[in-house]
Amino acid sequence: MRVDLPTGEVEVLATSLLDIECWPPPLFADLSHQRWPVEEAYKVMKSRLELENWSGTSVEAIYQDFHAGVFTQNLAALFAQPAQPVVAAQSATKQYTYQVNFANLLSKCKDTIVTLLTQAHCRDHLQALWQQMLRTIEPIRPKRARPRRPRVKPKRFPMAYKPLR
Repeated sequence: MRVDLPTGEVEVLATSLLDIECWPPPLFADLSHQRWPVEEAYKVMKSRLELENWSGTSVEAIYQDFHAGVFTQNLAALFAQPAQPVVAAQSATKQYTYQVNFANLLSKCKDTIVTLLTQAHCRDHLQALWQQMLRTIEPIRPKRARPRRPRVKPKRFPMAYKPLR
């Protein structure tokens, strides 16, 4: 199915729904747009959390790596939720509304998750993470339509083998 984008480009979407009167192409353009957050979640899992970068080759190792990544993503979202209203209030007088930089937060959660889970007194670590979230913010730019530069795709992750001597 062909969908004309506002930029003049044509997007081709694959579907088994062929009745154009029941399923007009603009409907699919809107559905594709609504699916964008799902695609962004996959991107975060694959690139930011490196869920395909397994630490072992056994089924158990892959399950552990996967679930640890999902846990880290959920923990970061849990931390970002109360910080977002504070960030929005701080940016009320600015040109754009700002949001917590989730990629940076994931990185910091990866760095501190073991400390948070193993130490009885982790208030200082949580306070440092909170301050980092409030400092590391990014603007929300609605309807940004600037063309992006094409980048070379990075190579797939190699297995984490120990070097030989």
